[in-house]
Amino acid sequence: MHRCLQILEIITAVLGFIEYEGGEYHPHLASIARTCRAFQEPALDRLWYYQFNLYNLVKCMPSDAWGIKHISSFVGDVLFFKRTLRVDDWTQFRAYTKRIRCLDSIVEPIRNIGPALTES
Repeated sequence: MHRCLQILEIITAVLGFIEYEGGEYHPHLASIARTCRAFQEPALDRLWYYQFNLYNLVKCMPSDAWGIKHISSFVGDVLFFKRTLRVDDWTQFRAYTKRIRCLDSIVEPIRNIGPALTES
């Protein structure tokens, strides 16, 4: 690897060109994080920087601990826990929470949902 790619500021600047689309960063950002150790930390920081909810964090837990159920076209998919969580289930969850700098939600305010319900 070229010496200039060992400088954190340059790696961060390069990763800054990756587009943010539809609530998630470009899917290749996770691949970049796995490319080499020099890219791993800055790419993971960018990948986890902004999250709309805790959905992706819960999906880092063991797959037997959670599930997804489709409720309706109005509600969409709901993430739920299938069993009581153990201490070791939280390992990856805690590892990635330190990278999140902005946690948001895209839930519609109730006042905007009302007219849609009365029109149907």
